[in-house]
Amino acid sequence: LHSCGLTIDGEIACWGADVFGQRAAPAGPFIAVGVSGAASCGLRADGQIACWGSGPVVEAVPDGGFDALSVGSAHACALDSKGGITCWGNNDYAQLLAPVNDGFQAISAGERHSCALGATHEITCWGAGSDEQACVPLH
Repeated sequence: LHSCGLTIDGEIACWGADVFGQRAAPAGPFIAVGVSGAASCGLRADGQIACWGSGPVVEAVPDGGFDALSVGSAHACALDSKGGITCWGNNDYAQLLAPVNDGFQAISAGERHSCALGATHEITCWGAGSDEQACVPLH
């Protein structure tokens, strides 16, 4: 139960609960920030990701080359410059089984699923589909 924001000079400011150290952002500059219950992550201009706090999102942060970041409940996904997706963290609902093709333009990680916007504006989702998150074909 915390939030973070990006300041105009690229620093990350966090507030709210700090039970797991999820408000203790490292020094910037950053170009994006994402939060989950027990962790926070920031994307640096050089494509490297830094995560802090506790849990599976913090334990296996991939090496850089990323342009976008989204943090879900207990997993996170990042988009590289070719439109490829890398996900890490908890995989209890197959939320790490990202599509292997390139060309995605945006990524969004949810509670137990993730979705990506393709080059021709199609939506691809994976992970938990109990509420049909992974089953809605939007074109």
